[in-house]
Amino acid sequence: MTPTFSARRGHNSTRGMDLYEWQRECIDLGKTGTSVIVRAPTSAGKSRVCDAILMHRLKQLGGVALVVLPFVALCDERSEQIAVGLTGTDIRLVRMYGGQGGALHNWQRDTIVVCTPERANQFLTQAIELKRSRKIVFAVIDETHMLRDRQRGGAMQGILTKLRMCESEAQVLCMSATMKDRFMAALATWLGAETYSTTFRPVRLRVYVKRGNVLYVDETPSRELSGARDIDHIAQLTNETIEMGGSVLVFCQSKISCETTARALRPLITTASKIGVHNSDLSSSDRVDMEEAFRAGSVRVICCTSTLAMGVNLPARRVIIRGVHRNTSDGMIQQMIGRAGRAGLDAEGDAIIFDEHCQYTTTPDDDRVHMHESAATRLVVETVASGLVKTSNDVHRLIDCAFASDARSRIHDAVKWCRENGLIAWNETSETWSATKLGSGLSSSTLSPELVSPLLRRIQRLQRGAVLSSALQVIYLLVPERVGGDVCVTPRELVCDMCEEDAEAARRIGVRPFDARFVYAVALNDIIEERSTEHKFGVSVGDIEQARDACIRTGMDLCVVCESIGYGTVASVIGRITNRLISGSKDSTLELTRIPHIGALRARYLARHGIRTPEDILNLGSVDALFAILKKMSRNVTDGILIKSASNIFTAVGKMLEEKAQDISDLIVAGGKRKYPEIT
Repeated sequence: MTPTFSARRGHNSTRGMDLYEWQRECIDLGKTGTSVIVRAPTSAGKSRVCDAILMHRLKQLGGVALVVLPFVALCDERSEQIAVGLTGTDIRLVRMYGGQGGALHNWQRDTIVVCTPERANQFLTQAIELKRSRKIVFAVIDETHMLRDRQRGGAMQGILTKLRMCESEAQVLCMSATMKDRFMAALATWLGAETYSTTFRPVRLRVYVKRGNVLYVDETPSRELSGARDIDHIAQLTNETIEMGGSVLVFCQSKISCETTARALRPLITTASKIGVHNSDLSSSDRVDMEEAFRAGSVRVICCTSTLAMGVNLPARRVIIRGVHRNTSDGMIQQMIGRAGRAGLDAEGDAIIFDEHCQYTTTPDDDRVHMHESAATRLVVETVASGLVKTSNDVHRLIDCAFASDARSRIHDAVKWCRENGLIAWNETSETWSATKLGSGLSSSTLSPELVSPLLRRIQRLQRGAVLSSALQVIYLLVPERVGGDVCVTPRELVCDMCEEDAEAARRIGVRPFDARFVYAVALNDIIEERSTEHKFGVSVGDIEQARDACIRTGMDLCVVCESIGYGTVASVIGRITNRLISGSKDSTLELTRIPHIGALRARYLARHGIRTPEDILNLGSVDALFAILKKMSRNVTDGILIKSASNIFTAVGKMLEEKAQDISDLIVAGGKRKYPEIT
């Protein structure tokens, strides 16, 4: 939660809560019930503002509040913060991200749903179908600048467009640190919202640009770095920060650069401080452990890629931006810079940008947002399936409710495409649109519309020649076309070592040279068959894990689509193998993989030791017992990190079992008197 500070540092206290002046003003604005667009720097305390307005709204009206964040890691972090604030209340917290959460059974109970944009969009579509959209009284969209993002922006646009079109009374709160003026004004006009902007930071920030051995502030030389150049003076800048009791994030251009920088720094750091690496080559559990170690201070330096700036709230005393990818935006640079300075720990923070290695693009300050083809297609299917769009006039109303500057052409093209591809149908007699079974299935999933037809063709080929004793063909079906990093083995080499069933499945797939999809499919098949994959495929654990996550998402979505069009048997087979991918073993350990700090690899290892459910973890009796098991698995991880991880797992299991019991209760009893925490 946001730290509490004394009033003498310029904060105002309201009902026992110390607030910054800007927070008090913004909360007062939000309490009027109007929608608000908020721009405030990273670490300024936007979450406190969100929570206060959200709780005020629930107390006034009751209902459901959506908290939408773009990354699973951020969803985890915010869920934990919100859970603390709900202690002693009757308000329910539902997590809908990372495979967690399903249908909301009890719409009569006040509920906060934390979700990714895709899950929020899906949830809203279902709420409209169930005539429950008026129960949604509040929606916060964090990192709203991502409305422009090609991959995530479509879902965000879909949420806001449907809230406008269904005439919901939901109060909308949009928050970002990097929205530009014209975009912010256009968004406010579209939503009929007020705007609030502040440059306040609780920790003073200094930004330097490094050229050669000189640090500049606003083109003025500020300091000359002395001594050997080590790695562009990174060791010198790191050592002086550590000596002051601080920590350092070093942003690097690539995963390889992270490794080489960390390796070069280790002999040059003058204290016993450990240096860690954080990139997509690590498993999710290892990344979480690294973050925990950094927060605890047992790791003082992390060499990382730019994804850390968006997906994790991990502040440091000093941020060094050594290099970024050429396509990195100035907004992403601002996200990295915003990690400098730890509220409550540092009086100031600084960010150093290495000018010679950082070529980034400048985002234009305009009011235009484009709607990509896939987003437009999904929006059309969802609004027709949910009943929002029935007539030609409704199509025009959909265009009017959309934010994108090219909405008219995109939506007209999408209507034509959806009709031609059998997702929606026009009734000449009643002159109305309706969703086909395939369209309804797509609407209930998060699958990209353009993938539906190719996947169904593959399923039909699979039905004509599947090896039922092997999961390889189904996994190959689920692996995305563009997957992971380069592989150093050929498919034919892998076939030589296969069992008879898998070899026959490979023959029916049709092994082609340099088919990375096939290599990843074999790796994932080995995982669910509990075979060793170490050093076998020449790809990182992180790349395999990302491929697995993509397969799980596709598998879950395909199950929904197949059920809707009458492919029940196929849905059952895909569902069974998807569950095995989730658990990472022959026997289902699905519940284990949903516990924070336990990824597929840890779940698989625990299953080998007879631990397959949350109850089995509690039956170990102590954190020390779990630590002893984790220690055998992760010999290269320090004891401090593993003890913290074991403790977090025990805590998460307790909360999981409490929520499980509450789910059962909600199915039996609905309603009850609401109880609210103290709010501002």
